[in-house]
Amino acid sequence: MQELTKQELLLIKGGISGALINSIARLIDNLLEVGRSFGSGLRRIIAGRSCPL
Repeated sequence: MQELTKQELLLIKGGISGALINSIARLIDNLLEVGRSFGSGLRRIIAGRSCPL
């Protein structure tokens, strides 16, 4: 394996990897799930259908 010089290392350009796309998709999915849970909880509280603690 050949070592790269500092100049060659500066010329390397990366693209969008599958891991990055996967993490963004998971983030969006998690945000949607949090919003769904918050909305359901809020609706139960407003309707008075929450269980007493």
